[in-house]
Amino acid sequence: MIRLTARLFLFLETHPLGEALLSENLYAFAPDTRLAPDLAVILGDRRMGLTGAEVIPIVPDLAIEVLSPSETPARVHRKLGQYFRAGVREVWLIDPEDRSVEIWTGPSLPEHSLTGEAAVTSVLLPGFDLPLSDLFA
Repeated sequence: MIRLTARLFLFLETHPLGEALLSENLYAFAPDTRLAPDLAVILGDRRMGLTGAEVIPIVPDLAIEVLSPSETPARVHRKLGQYFRAGVREVWLIDPEDRSVEIWTGPSLPEHSLTGEAAVTSVLLPGFDLPLSDLFA
């Protein structure tokens, strides 16, 4: 996760498309739904909504989750549904155990399942490219 965070922060510094925020931030996805993705990207210049907020009222465009062995498929799918109902445009599910990444653009099926020599890319982050070999090195 450190490699992904570093690459994403560096990318957004050189391509000012938005903000990357770490998991210490809690987001208000609905009146009764609070989630903290491991990493989130908020595109555009929406910093004013971040200032002084204990719970961030802005729905991120991209939510990144690193799966732990204790997470059940039911819990992961529930989170996916919550993300997409709130307006998240893309979710990356990173599985360190399988060394794979699924890129979801809706709650039904992943848009892409990446393994081996593939690279993580996104239409939301034009020019961002992170080979899985670098991510899981």
